[in-house]
Amino acid sequence: MTRAWFSQGAGLIAVVLGAMLMEPAAAAEPSPTQIAFQSGKFLEAAQAARDTSDSQDWSLAARALLAQILADANPRANGALLDQSIAFSQKVLSAEPSSVEARLDLAFALGIKGRRASKLEAFRRGYAGQGKRLIDEALALDPQNAWAYAMLGGWNCEVLRRGGHLGGKIYGAQMDRGVAAFDKALSLAPDDPAIALQYAVALLGSEPEKHAQKARALLALAAGAQPTDALAMIMIKEARRLALVMDAYGARAASEDTTRRKI
Repeated sequence: MTRAWFSQGAGLIAVVLGAMLMEPAAAAEPSPTQIAFQSGKFLEAAQAARDTSDSQDWSLAARALLAQILADANPRANGALLDQSIAFSQKVLSAEPSSVEARLDLAFALGIKGRRASKLEAFRRGYAGQGKRLIDEALALDPQNAWAYAMLGGWNCEVLRRGGHLGGKIYGAQMDRGVAAFDKALSLAPDDPAIALQYAVALLGSEPEKHAQKARALLALAAGAQPTDALAMIMIKEARRLALVMDAYGARAASEDTTRRKI
């Protein structure tokens, strides 16, 4: 039996905000990249970073491009932006081999690649293994990183969603590991709307009716959060939108909605 029918699981919709919501290191004066990013001008932020040699700006540019993909009305059309984000993250890792943020950004970008690719192509390119390695490295470098745990939770749940029992066996993914990782992430960052949203999406993608009550509670938590910047607002709006879908059409429809977006 072939193993080539599913792709890696870091590409849940909210994973993108894990690395993106991390604040850049404090500076005496914000750079043009930081100013554009904080105001939600993501393409401008990425453009500004191309003219610098600052790895912090490169990291922010990678996140800005991922944010643009998420915010776009047709996110699947942004393949070039995805490749640019990957290139920025790789530049950061070349300059700062111990960067946790670059690993998480890159893991998420590879997750999007995996969800957009056919199952055979995703397997051949090894998106699942690459994403898991990056997440594991991030946790080894920063064992209390909430977003590394959230991405680990998403990875386990998404591998099982696409690969089923065999996929879980091949890659070592388990639902209880995914839930435990998400719970750890929430304990470390209980007010982060993106983590709550990601957790809800992962549960809906697993067994929507079984997890409907918990998913509703997580969506409510995310929807009621206080926005701290443009990215947090995107997450809050997405949680509210998905909650409306769930209320109107049920948990399975909400699950199908997140799967169809493939971001």
